[in-house]
Amino acid sequence: MNGRADGTAIMERIFAHLRLRALLGSDRRPRDLVSSHTRHKMRLPAHHPVAYRQAGRQVTA
Repeated sequence: MNGRADGTAIMERIFAHLRLRALLGSDRRPRDLVSSHTRHKMRLPAHHPVAYRQAGRQVTA
């Protein structure tokens, strides 16, 4: 780890992963996916720009 910023980024990823697992493990509706995408739309491109674009295409389909 390279200081507090790295620790914060790791914790952010852990909690985002837990929220995604909860979403995928539930009876989800399209609006649930849209809601999740909206909550994470500023975080995803910072870490994974390609995955962000793919998620955006799936949400709008």
